[in-house]
Amino acid sequence: MNIETNFHTTNRKSRTLHNCRALLWPAGGVQMSFGLTGLLALNTVCVSAAPAHAPTAPRPPVTMRSPVAKAVPRALPRAVRKPAVRALPAETMRKLRAILAAPAMREARVGLCIIELGTVSGADVFPSEPLPTHPGGAGQNGGGSRQPVLFAVDADKRFMPASNLKLYTAAVALRLLEAGRTFETRVETDTPSAAAAGALDATELSGNVYLVGGGDPSLSSDDLSALARQVAARGIKRIRGDIIGDGTAFNADNSGGRYPNGWTLDDTLWYYGPEVGALAVNRNHVDVTITGAAGAGEPATLQVEPPADGFPIRFEVVTGAKPRAGETDRAAVDFDRSGTGGAIVASLSVSGRVAPGQKITQGIAVPDPARWAAAIFKRLLQENGVAVEGRALSAAPLSPAAPLSPAAPDATLSVSTQSAGLQQTALPWRSVLVRHHSAPLRLLLRRFLKNSDNLYGEMLLRAAALYALPTGGASGATAQRAHASLLAWLKRYGVATGGLSLIDGSGLSRYNLVTPRATAQLLALIEELPGGDAIWDALPIAGVDGSLRNRMKNTPAQGVVRAKTGTFSIVSTLSGYVTTRGGKRLAVSLLTNFARDGDESRRLQDALFTALAQSPF
Repeated sequence: MNIETNFHTTNRKSRTLHNCRALLWPAGGVQMSFGLTGLLALNTVCVSAAPAHAPTAPRPPVTMRSPVAKAVPRALPRAVRKPAVRALPAETMRKLRAILAAPAMREARVGLCIIELGTVSGADVFPSEPLPTHPGGAGQNGGGSRQPVLFAVDADKRFMPASNLKLYTAAVALRLLEAGRTFETRVETDTPSAAAAGALDATELSGNVYLVGGGDPSLSSDDLSALARQVAARGIKRIRGDIIGDGTAFNADNSGGRYPNGWTLDDTLWYYGPEVGALAVNRNHVDVTITGAAGAGEPATLQVEPPADGFPIRFEVVTGAKPRAGETDRAAVDFDRSGTGGAIVASLSVSGRVAPGQKITQGIAVPDPARWAAAIFKRLLQENGVAVEGRALSAAPLSPAAPLSPAAPDATLSVSTQSAGLQQTALPWRSVLVRHHSAPLRLLLRRFLKNSDNLYGEMLLRAAALYALPTGGASGATAQRAHASLLAWLKRYGVATGGLSLIDGSGLSRYNLVTPRATAQLLALIEELPGGDAIWDALPIAGVDGSLRNRMKNTPAQGVVRAKTGTFSIVSTLSGYVTTRGGKRLAVSLLTNFARDGDESRRLQDALFTALAQSPF
């Protein structure tokens, strides 16, 4: 068949289009049909057939043999070949759809995103061997990415994440601080002679002693005991001033840094919702254990661990009668830290009754944790032979309106470079007596994610900004600076951040909002983050440890799912990594809001992750 085409136009695009039309609809009016390979080949012919410059006179007819596919190679050059479409096996897809269609989920909002990351030789291998470049995912190099989305349901809608937000906090802390970073707690004095000399050789301090928090969420009574022994070892026998707990380094945050926006009033009573500051001891809570007596009418007993220094507790619990058949043996016990008008006060009231021999333990957040830390440290100093004449107090936020020392009303916390990274230095009118360093961030992340510790999240988020980011002005809130840095990083690598609202570091705030797609993409970026194995190692392992130790046991998911749980009232979430039976690594984010039955939501989560784990994909 002959096809004749005359080129009369001077526009290259028009010439190419004209040429293609002539190829597709020849003068005889017969329509031609091509397969995909033929169309691609035809496109190459059309582009190559167009002349570089408009001719001054009509050219002779162009003759081409049919079929067109023989005019060019059947396959495109490898550099421009599109990657094959990735899809889960049909049986796996059927299982996923059945799980999502369960009656328990009909009234809930459910979002899911599954991204393929690469291949692995075993479930413990990190990171995965990356896939070839694939458009439309979430990878490095600023735009295109290597991760195809395999399955998505409402992946761009916004959900409350609960503790799934801890994945975002862990990522920003690791990125800004690195896995080997430690946090310093210092004991300082403003005794004039010690400050002037820059060292201490006296047996008596006339000024105050400060316990200064540097953002270590793991600080314990044992650590304070070691600091007290070091103070005594310097020959100090008496402190005539006060012991002041200083946790003010984070106080640029909203509400003075005590509680993030979106926490509820009842959160603040319990161990999971303590006040946030740069100084925390024993995670700012005590365990209160109540034990019923042998007989009804007798008073119950109270035990507090660790000892509640400076935390008054009014205890009015009695032993009630044994429960009748069919009745629960849990009697009503009321824990209350509210005062006049509902304000939180620095004491705890425990009242009610328990059954004979019954034992109830609750974790209770302590008020004013910096003062509480000072009270513990004062007791430990005295136990180590150092007499303390003053009180245990907490430092007021450092500001021109409320300076910590009259000698330097405009002083601010400064930083200097030391071997462990950026560290706070003592204020100019103080001298450092002794120091304590935390375990490295890599180990702190394990406690944070394995046990889903809220206080760790709040402190690590703020520490990341305090030590690694500029203040942006005296009023710049540390948590907000850390979130801004995280969002900028995600956006730079193609993650859609428009649906994200990040308020705190723990996920306890009801104002946090994330999307399944962004969360799965974050998991993909963690694989490429320097030191990202620290987060991988810190994630709970299904059927093995952390918050997943009792889930997915004796299923194909045991040991091959590493994921972060998230739970409160109307929220149940699970996001993390799955290694399939076929040796693929997937990033999965399953977010559920407003389900009637949280237990059923978790069972469905387990079923979905198990289906992916046993997939031959």
